[in-house]
Amino acid sequence: MLTKIQDLVKEGKLRLVLAVGVPRGGTTVFQRILTESPDITVQLDEPFYYKENGFNKGLANILKRYKEFSSTKDSKPITLLVQEMANSLNHQEWDELLKLSYGCIVLIRDMHRTCESLVIRTINDSIAKGLDTFVQLEVEQKLLFATKQLLDTTRYVKGSFSKTSWKALGEFIQYAEKHKSHIKFAFVDSDFLIIDTENILRDLAEKLEISYVNSMLQGWGKTSKNFWVNPEKDARHC
Repeated sequence: MLTKIQDLVKEGKLRLVLAVGVPRGGTTVFQRILTESPDITVQLDEPFYYKENGFNKGLANILKRYKEFSSTKDSKPITLLVQEMANSLNHQEWDELLKLSYGCIVLIRDMHRTCESLVIRTINDSIAKGLDTFVQLEVEQKLLFATKQLLDTTRYVKGSFSKTSWKALGEFIQYAEKHKSHIKFAFVDSDFLIIDTENILRDLAEKLEISYVNSMLQGWGKTSKNFWVNPEKDARHC
């Protein structure tokens, strides 16, 4: 699979754009916005985020999405926007993926705001399911689990790469530096994206050499474009 994707990239048939961040760091809403560009064919939501053999499964997901759209497109390359958490892959796996990538957007967010967002999301999910059906202890346990989920990566990545999400993102940035000669890099602060959306998106589109369209400003909701979600995403806490 890796060799096949390498060949597609070399032949100019496939372009990968990575959006890398931490849980509740704004990656999902960001990819929905960016996918409004006509130059983005399809977005993949955490294709490598599996408990076992994530790298190969992720490559299979990329190849499958490419095949789905390559028969319906003209001579333009198929551009896949891949959203992934920094702690999903180890150093060597990220290295292989970066070698294949056309662009990489790193999303950063204030640690306290990220934790706040995670707690609020957990509460909202509980309300949606019927908060009055949970006893107080169960609610507290859910909040504790949500915080641990953000801070701990050991549930997926084994070995020396098991670090907090922020440390994993910092290390990803460090070893991604050596690929900057062939990758179009951009850094986005998720909180500033809300404040200065249009200017940030226009600047980002220019850096990635993709088209900016006004519909990006309405991309906060469910995207109108092709959006593939990892089928294990909602079950991975089990």
